[in-house]
Amino acid sequence: MEFAEIKNIIETAQNITLLPSPELEKDTFPASLAFFYGLKKLGKNVNFLCENLPEKFNFLIKKDIPIPLIKSFDCLMSSRNFLISIKESETKLSQIFYQKTEKELNLYLKTDRDGLKKEDISFEPLDLECFLFCFGVKNFRQIKDIFKEEKWNSIINIDNENDNENYGEINLIQPYCSFSEIVFDILETLDQKLFDDTDVLNSLLTGIAQENSNSRDNNPDNSKIFQKINFLMEKGANWQEIIFSPRELENNSCSRLFKKILNKLTFSYEKNISWLILQEQDFKESGASPTDLAFSFKKLIFSNFPFQNLLCLWPDWGIFYSFQKQISEKVQSHFQGEKKGNGILFKTVLDAQKVKDEILNLL
Repeated sequence: MEFAEIKNIIETAQNITLLPSPELEKDTFPASLAFFYGLKKLGKNVNFLCENLPEKFNFLIKKDIPIPLIKSFDCLMSSRNFLISIKESETKLSQIFYQKTEKELNLYLKTDRDGLKKEDISFEPLDLECFLFCFGVKNFRQIKDIFKEEKWNSIINIDNENDNENYGEINLIQPYCSFSEIVFDILETLDQKLFDDTDVLNSLLTGIAQENSNSRDNNPDNSKIFQKINFLMEKGANWQEIIFSPRELENNSCSRLFKKILNKLTFSYEKNISWLILQEQDFKESGASPTDLAFSFKKLIFSNFPFQNLLCLWPDWGIFYSFQKQISEKVQSHFQGEKKGNGILFKTVLDAQKVKDEILNLL
């Protein structure tokens, strides 16, 4: 029901303002940014407002699309028709004329006596329609603190927490769902062509991967999430940049090996696993050894890596890492491996492809 109402608003509205949580909690920033790019693609006049742009998301922000920072927001620039009013309580206007130059319009006012003040002159839009979409904003007080006297045609309140005060004309509250997943579903109802935009894809994947990695210990059934991740990757989202930030790596043997690993990673969304097979040549070209794999595993495990299982195979050896205890025990028992934390090191006598197939069958 809410999705149909939101679709109707977006199709008819021209001026839309997006407000993520002032604290930028969870994935409210990348979710709002994905929505911003999608609405821009639909030709809407969109304001995206936040106190500061988080540095870690700089790679998502297009330089040719200005995103206003919210100091004191004024929605006036969304309108094309304006009214200038002058109070005459203290003094009366006797003459008024204007002069238009190439860069500005000058108004000349003559009064019958002193007393005209700056505060006697007001400026307001005519027939302004502006819709406010809030992401993770818990109560109306937060909105009033930001916008003061601003009035909205409609407030669409989007959240994933039950303690939200339901202050909007439309309240879309979806617990246990990331904001980026909610935006994904909204954009899907609007137009599938929005997923042809790489900025939309990258912002959505960033948010979904971030939130899924934060909850993967406690959420083994992520099938719907992985369907969305799979879709975004197949459509062209830059998953290597988003999930692992290879741009931050130094030029050393560990980093060179890690980049090779990124290029070799394969995913199974149904099995909730990512795997890769390394050859001796990969170590030689990187100037690395198998002991350097620890660096790569830390980068994978403590990043926004969305999968709960990871398998790495190289000649005669393999490492399996899992956040799921039962699966770890199966793999350890099957290969007689040595367990350390969530990881299992084991020797292999079979071809690497066959080992990989055996582990996938265990899952």
